[in-house]
Amino acid sequence: MKTKNILRHELTGLNIKIIDSKNKYNTGITGTIIDETKETLVIKQKNTKKRLFKKNITFQTKINNQMATIKGEKLIDKPFKRIKK
Repeated sequence: MKTKNILRHELTGLNIKIIDSKNKYNTGITGTIIDETKETLVIKQKNTKKRLFKKNITFQTKINNQMATIKGEKLIDKPFKRIKK
């Protein structure tokens, strides 16, 4: 996986930080992606899980020691279809 082709990879297991959100209460959330649907990501924090709409968030993750910033709206699709593109 590389930062330039992250949209074509499985996101489950990535550690992320929400850096922008239409819902300002979600900005700053950090955790691990544990599930993904067509329109949402489920983030596991210490003792909670948060389901966030992809279209509303921008997040950062580290891949091969490089920071990648991803707009959630670019991820909207069923995961198996997005990976095949």
